[in-house]
Amino acid sequence: MRIDVKKILSLPVYTEVGLKLGFIKNIEIDLDSHHILTYIVESGFLNTRVFYITPLQIKKITNTEIVVDDTVEKNIIKKKAGISSVTASSSIGAAMNQ
Repeated sequence: MRIDVKKILSLPVYTEVGLKLGFIKNIEIDLDSHHILTYIVESGFLNTRVFYITPLQIKKITNTEIVVDDTVEKNIIKKKAGISSVTASSSIGAAMNQ
């Protein structure tokens, strides 16, 4: 299955039991291997929670949602120091097409 990066960035993220974590806000890509390292999920407006989800924690990706392991919710991270992300712009498209 293939999915456009723009579509991924608008998908809601749920745990296996149905708890909504938020939406994909960014993706970290290893530029050497072209693999996704981390899906960055944010929820809320004033009290933003940020989840850093690895591909191993993903249970299912469809055209309408992403389902992750239930343990993700227990590992809430408010801020991850030193994160370097590729934003969802032409940079991701270029990195994925190389």
